[in-house]
Parts: sequence; C-alpha cells; structure tokens
Amino acid sequence: MFHTLRKIVIVLFFLICSGAAVGVGAVVYAKRAVFDPIMVYLEVRKLPKAPGALEEISGQVVKTMNDYSLQLKDDRRLLSNFRLVGLAPLDQKRMTNETELVLQDGIETRFRQLVLSNQVRVRVSYLNAQRTGLGLVYTGTTNVNVTLVQEGLAKVKREFLHGLPRIEQYALVRAEHKARERKLGLWKEGENSPNP
Repeated sequence: MFHTLRKIVIVLFFLICSGAAVGVGAVVYAKRAVFDPIMVYLEVRKLPKAPGALEEISGQVVKTMNDYSLQLKDDRRLLSNFRLVGLAPLDQKRMTNETELVLQDGIETRFRQLVLSNQVRVRVSYLNAQRTGLGLVYTGTTNVNVTLVQEGLAKVKREFLHGLPRIEQYALVRAEHKARERKLGLWKEGENSPNP
C-alpha cells in the first residue's frame, strides 16, 4: 500500500511539475518580445569591437545623394562627402515596380528632410585623403542613421558596423529589429524589398 501511494505521489508531483514547466514556457513564449533587447545585445557582441574614439566633423549639408550619402561644408569651408555607415545600399536595379519606386522616393525625401541645409555632426569611422568617408550623422541629438533604420527606410549591413562603438552597433541593430517587427518601409509584407 505504501509503495502504491508513493508511486501515485511521485506521478502526481511529476505531472504538476510538467504542467508548471509548460505553463512557464507558454508565458515566456507569449512575452518573448521582452527578451528582444537581450537577443540584439548578444548579436552585437559577435561583431568586432571598434578600435577607439571616433573623430567628429561638423558643418552644413549642401547636397544629398540617393545612396544615403551627403556633402558637408565644414567651418573651414572644406567640402567632405560622407556615406551613412552601417546602412546597406539600395539595390536600384531590383526596384522595378511602382511601389518600390515610390518607396525609394520616400526614402530620398525623408533623408533630405533630416539633413539637407541643416547643421550636422558626423562621427567619422573612416575618412580618406580626398575627404570622402563613412560616419554616423547627427542633427542635434538625433542619430540620422538610426532614425532611417527605425522608420524602415534603411537596412543594417552588419559587415559595415565594424568601426563603430558597441553602443552604436546596438542602436542600429535594435532599430532594425523594431522596424522589422512593425513591418515598416522596406520590411512591408509582400514587398520585394532589396536585401542588404
């Protein structure tokens, strides 16, 4: 009798524990978005660390190009060309239907709104002798690179993040996750969007 009762208690205990584990698993699965920042952080940790502090150049944007590039006139009246670092270029050859062309125009318009004729600060990750380079662009405290990604108007190319500090890498990857989750811009369902 005692052995039978013991077996019943063990089986009941096992069933209760399994049910609790399934319940906890269901709750964790339902609330998985809470863990997204941790997953993004772990993804960024795989990327190489930046070598050091980034140089900054400030000035007024005098021209924008359609591939997330701008021309900047600094305080010494020198012109520099910068491409927004970390962003995948749009594959213009693949953009063929009306929706994609409208989206491309929207991307160019929003980029111009953010930077053209504005005072910006560029945290330079690369600059050559011809004053052409890559960098993070800020208007005030707004990171333009992150803003475009968060609005679904740009995709992050992980291979282009190598020269950035971890905090900037994290901000870009997190912004892309948010845009993809909300299906904004380049992440809309059914749209043949360009891949980075």
